[in-house]
Parts: sequence; structure tokens; C-alpha cells
Amino acid sequence: MKKEQTRTIYRKRKTARLILMAFVAAVLVCSSALAAEQNLSVDGGAQTDSDQMQDSVLSRQHDRDYHTSADSDVQKILDDAASWLSDFQAERAELSFSGQAYYVSNTGDDQADGRSPETAWATIGRALSEPPVPGDCILLERGGSWRISDSGLADINSDTIQFPEGVSLGAYGEGERPLISGEAEDGSLPASWELYCEENGKRIWKFHRSMRSACVIVLNGGETWADCIMPWLTYDDEYIDRNGNPFVPEEMLVSDLTFCTLLEHPERILDSNEGSARTGTLYFRCDAGNPAEVFREVAIPQVSCGISILENSAVAGISFQYFTCTAVGLADYDRLSIEGEKKFYSNEVGWCGGMLSSYIENGTDYLNPYTAGGALQTSGEDLTISGNWIHDCGPMTNIISIHVDNDQLELTEYKNMEIRDNLIVRCGAGFHWADFTSEDMDGAKGLLTNIHFEENYVLYSGSGWVAGMLEQENWEENKSHWFSSAVENQMGASDINGMFISGNVLCFSEGYLIDYSDYIMGNPEWTVNQRPVFSGNTYVYSGEHAFAMLNNQEVDAETFLSEMGDTDSMVLMVPTE
Repeated sequence: MKKEQTRTIYRKRKTARLILMAFVAAVLVCSSALAAEQNLSVDGGAQTDSDQMQDSVLSRQHDRDYHTSADSDVQKILDDAASWLSDFQAERAELSFSGQAYYVSNTGDDQADGRSPETAWATIGRALSEPPVPGDCILLERGGSWRISDSGLADINSDTIQFPEGVSLGAYGEGERPLISGEAEDGSLPASWELYCEENGKRIWKFHRSMRSACVIVLNGGETWADCIMPWLTYDDEYIDRNGNPFVPEEMLVSDLTFCTLLEHPERILDSNEGSARTGTLYFRCDAGNPAEVFREVAIPQVSCGISILENSAVAGISFQYFTCTAVGLADYDRLSIEGEKKFYSNEVGWCGGMLSSYIENGTDYLNPYTAGGALQTSGEDLTISGNWIHDCGPMTNIISIHVDNDQLELTEYKNMEIRDNLIVRCGAGFHWADFTSEDMDGAKGLLTNIHFEENYVLYSGSGWVAGMLEQENWEENKSHWFSSAVENQMGASDINGMFISGNVLCFSEGYLIDYSDYIMGNPEWTVNQRPVFSGNTYVYSGEHAFAMLNNQEVDAETFLSEMGDTDSMVLMVPTE
């Protein structure tokens, strides 16, 4: 291991952890394509220029300061990440397929035959109703946008759109990546918002219809956002604050650009696969006026999941945004032995996750909220995730959760997964794996075989809107670090047969940079058969927290890397005051 290097770069409190924003600003200045892609309006058109985006991004990040200077080592990382993103913006991913291509365009017609750009269909639902067969591919026109709720196959109570086995999804034409969105269709309409109360400059607005719980409202395509304030729950199903007082929106929304959703008939389990999502009243504090008049785009995530693909399928060149649970399921969660290859590459995934999934016991007289989801849910085998830009998702990013769905299956094995060359920015845990099989069935075990997390940039983990969510959810001291690390398995360690975490750049986090445990289901008497191999990574951390959490103990970089046998990684510490 190279000697740990200490750099004194910034002296203002917390600013060292915010170097990433210099990288974001630099890219925004030099790439109008990025501004266009991040600011799609309802019909997919660009709404702002990069200078406006830069100013707004730097102006509201939980009252923190941002600086553009850095020492040469860290600046090289940010320059490389900026170059990666510039290449990503220019890339036009192509799919290889053996069957029929079906074309879908915002200017198409569902009465056409869909077999050429000139005779494109208008909706994804029409393309899937053909139905396509293995080897076929559905191509969305670049520059277009589609809401899952408009597809005819899913609405706000749906779980996901299932793509048939062997059917792939890609893009054609010129312009930005086509957008598949899970946002409400009417969030940006002034008529959707009614003034609920106004006092001493505070204005709270009520949405005109019942809504599912969302953990973030995204404003102007990501220039800023509104933070969700989550109520607690009594055992009598009454909403309260953390201290047991009644939860009243006008008292709990103490800051501008905050919101809450009070679901009707709250229960301890809020969302399920039965398709009956709870809805309730959404209250949004926006002191400047009607949110849809103050902001040209108000995106409220409502659909829980985007799409799910099965074996011998690929997804390339698509943008997925605004889903409350996960954007994409790579393999059916209920089919654990999907052997055909699955590829997910050159896609954007943003502003996903944070679904309020349940209220849980915590040793007090009340129940606290628990959120779930993130960017990508993976299961099965033979999977490649590469060349994707994943940003502003939480509480997790790349999720491998082993479950048993067949009560006759004692060993559940996921294998041959490669997560490589992705840029992951301002998300919850960048790489998260957990084994829940023993909870699903007595005597069951999970196994991860030949898993590669390599050559990824994981920058600024646990930050952005995710930080506010985690601060409310992880209030217990022993869980305060969950989901804020670049790499973690804290929820449930798993036996492995080859896991390789190598060649990555893990740069800054709100908590520990690594959060690793040998204990299956947290039991020190039940340890994993082997540890993952850490090698050749570049670690950058602020020193505000210990470098890592290892078996529930804080450790420094030298101790962690020695324990894990990592002899060829580089560690850069950027101290803060």
C-alpha cells in the first residue's frame, strides 16, 4: 500500500467534501448538451442554458460552500470524470439485434405499422402490444420523452413494465437520449396547486389530487429540489413528529422548498407487489409563489419502477428519471435462475429511489419511516452494467439483494455480474449487496459468485437530496452511517465465491467511504466464507469521519486496507476543520 497522503486543501468547514461540485460546474459550463439533458420539459425540450444551471446548482446545496481549487491529485480525478461525462454526452449507443426493429416517436401514430422511422408508433405500450418476440428491439427516438403512466401498461399504482424475454430497448435518430419518466403528468401546471396557508411570508401549497409518497421534488430538471419531511407514526396509525407531537404541515415545514405527503389510512407496510399503493395529500412549502409559476418544471416522482428486462436482452442509450423505487430491474425478481445474458449500458439514471416502504419499530413508543430503492435492482446471473451515468439516486445505487422466492431452494446463487466503467454521482451507497435468504426461509443461504465492481467513479456518496432523507431515516446512532458509503454490505453480508472491487475511484462520502461487515445478518457468530478482493482503487476522503467501518468498528485507512489485503491502492485524505 502506498503511504497515506494527507493534503490540506480547504480550510472552511465541510467544503473539502464538496469538490465534486466544481467538476459538475465545469462540465455544465463546457457542455450545453448536459444542460439540455438535465432540463427536459414535459415534451422533452431544453429549457435553460448551462450558465443558469451552473448558478442554480451552486446556490443551493444545504447552505454549504463550494470551491473550484484542489490539489493536483484530486483535480486529476475530477478532470478525468469530466472527460468521461463529456464522452458520455456525445455517445450514441447502438444495439445489435437479430429480429425486427420497432420505432416509437413523440410524433408517431399508434395506427401505423411501427417498422420504420417514417411509420413510428407513438407509445411504448403500442410497441409492447404487438407483441415483440425474442431478437426484436424497440427503438425510441432521441430527443423524445415518455411517461410510464401514459403507456397504457402502467399507472401510478403499478410496479413496473415487463419487457418480454429476448426483447431489447434502444434509441434512434439525433438528439439527447430519449427519456422514460415516472413523474406525475400535472406537477408543472399552475392549476394543480392551491394555496393551503399563508403566514409571515410562509406559503404552503396543496396539490389538487391524492399522490403517492415521493422522497424528493425535482425543480427545473435538477437545478434544485425540495426536501421531503417524513412523519413518524404511532401504533394507533396517527402521524406525529419524532417527539410525539401531532404532525401538522404548517408547523413541520419550517424551511422553504420542503414538502410532505400525508397518506390516507397509513399502515406499517405502505407499498407492496399487490399494486395498491397508498395515496394522500401533498403539501409543498414554496414561499415565492405557486410552485408551477416559480419553476418551469416541477417533477414529482410517482411510478415506483420503470422497466424490467429478462434474459438475452439489452438496454442502451436511454435516460430513466423520477421513479420512487428503482428505475430498472435487471432480471425478474421472482425468477432467480435467469441464465441468458443481460446488458445495461450507456444509459442515464437520475432522481430515483426513496420510496417510503414501511414504518418500523425502533425501541421507542413510535414507528419511524423506512425508505427503499435507488437506481438499479439486479438479480440472477450473466449481467453487465457498463458506461452509465447514475446520479441523484438513493438510498442505494447498484443493488444486489439475495432473496429466496422458492421455499424449496436452500441455496440461492447470483453469479457472473460485471459493474464496470460507470459514473455514479451524489447517490446513496454506490455498490450495495445483502443476503436476506435466512430471513426468507430457515436454513436458506445466499452465494455471490464472480461479481466484479471495477473501474467505476463513485463520487460524493450520500449527498444531495439523499443526505436529507438519510438524516431522517438513520436517526439511531448504530444506523446513522447506513447507505452513505461508496461501497457497503451493512444490511446483510453474504458468502461469496469471487467478488472483486478494483480499479475504482471512490471520492468523498457523507459517512465512511467503505462500510463492510463479515457478519451475516449482523450475527458475529455467523461469518462469511471469504471476503471480497479490494485492489488498485483510489480512495479520497475528508477525514471528518473515520475512513471505514469494519465489523461495526471505525478504522483508519491503513487498518482497513491491511485487513482486506489491499496492497496497491492509493489513499488521499483532504482534512476539514
